[in-house]
Amino acid sequence: MILPPELEAERRSRQPPEPPSLPHHWRASLLLSPFGDGKPPMRNPSQLCVADISYRHAHRVRVLRCRLHLLQDLKYFDWLFVSGPFGTRWYWLVSKPGCPVTGWHGPFDTPVEVPEPDFLVRRQARFGNAWPISGIMTDGWVVRMDSPPTHGSWFSFRRDNSRLMRLLNIDCGNPLRIPVLGAFFLAHVAEFKASAQRELEELCEAVASAPQDKAVLNNPLVTQRDIQSAIANPLSAATCTLAQIQSLIPGLSPPGGGAPGLPQWTDKTFIRGWSIGVHRIPYYTEIYYWWARRRQRSMFLGWGPKLDRDSYSYRLDMVLYANYTTQPAYEWKGQDWENTECVPCIPDIGIPCPDFADMGNIKATIEGNKHFGLEKGRTLFVIAAEMPRDQDILSVFWLWFTDDQKGVLFSECEIAPELEHALQLIDYVDFEQNADTRVDDTSFADPCYVPACTGEVASAAAMRLVPDIGARKTG
Repeated sequence: MILPPELEAERRSRQPPEPPSLPHHWRASLLLSPFGDGKPPMRNPSQLCVADISYRHAHRVRVLRCRLHLLQDLKYFDWLFVSGPFGTRWYWLVSKPGCPVTGWHGPFDTPVEVPEPDFLVRRQARFGNAWPISGIMTDGWVVRMDSPPTHGSWFSFRRDNSRLMRLLNIDCGNPLRIPVLGAFFLAHVAEFKASAQRELEELCEAVASAPQDKAVLNNPLVTQRDIQSAIANPLSAATCTLAQIQSLIPGLSPPGGGAPGLPQWTDKTFIRGWSIGVHRIPYYTEIYYWWARRRQRSMFLGWGPKLDRDSYSYRLDMVLYANYTTQPAYEWKGQDWENTECVPCIPDIGIPCPDFADMGNIKATIEGNKHFGLEKGRTLFVIAAEMPRDQDILSVFWLWFTDDQKGVLFSECEIAPELEHALQLIDYVDFEQNADTRVDDTSFADPCYVPACTGEVASAAAMRLVPDIGARKTG
């Protein structure tokens, strides 16, 4: 295990002088993963979307056009956002994929704002650390929210070319007010090119000179629920083809039949990676799993007792047994870890079964796309596992696994930000199946272990779902 002094030194040595800026003109294709929603306004609310985003900044006016494609329904929508000294207006464009715009509805009022190229500097983004995402080294920057203070958005940029690679939004309310991209849980960039586009300038000139449309639409298009409501009741829509979607993200396909891509852990599994939570640094993470012994220990370096103490000198473990969990907390005391707090006997949260076959649905496959860290012939399965919280709230666990049973990403998102849980996403760096040389009896040290702690036997459903690692402390 890497020690806190090494982690702190590595982080300081990696920090760039300031947050990166985006080009004044660019175009990108992104894979959008939605939050869960207990009362979704559209059919197939958890389907993936592909966004074709064009951006232009000139003469104090910023323009963003989003051409949105639904991967399963094969529907297409076209929206234009214009921000300047006058505020922000948005238009619903009438078009078909690959064809010119033939009309529009709007302008409509909205509180969203097309961001400035130096948006991260203006929002005082803080450097978290550098770590690999899908095998590609990135710099992670976080814009912290004040209300609630534990929610923010993470922007990851490739180290090799400084291009935006991913946007992670922890809060489903789009607190940054970024059009469309701020409304989804994950926006993974499949292609990013800096290029000027005459069409955006022409569109702005056209909508500015035309008479105002008389259509009435009381939808500011801010949150995911706003977007899904618009999709369910469109002013304009068109069909798209899978080939048109694949021209934006090569290798992407909608889900097929069967479940061969659902993940399965072996009896002993070892994982190393980086986790996003409530602090402004990613947590260095190690996970030890031994199904036959009903033991799992997840260790997070950097998860401290206070939000303003972002340091790798703090550590939180989650030790999972058959039907309960303990939470030992530690502080680095110069030479070793000192146990500072124990939360024993958290009931009904136990080790997950190695077989995920009854809890997840494959939402897409991606084959051979280098922007997802895939070599030719390799396939990534994008999986969603849903967990109802109550009649109004549904959490979605997004899991990315390759066809050789290697984990790439694990995350949990939800539509209700008032539900506090501290862990949002893990980017796996090492995922070792059959880890006999990594996992043994010494892997599950637990100063909070209580032999008599059995709690209530968890239901079969609760036992098979991935545990909520960020459960509230009890006891």
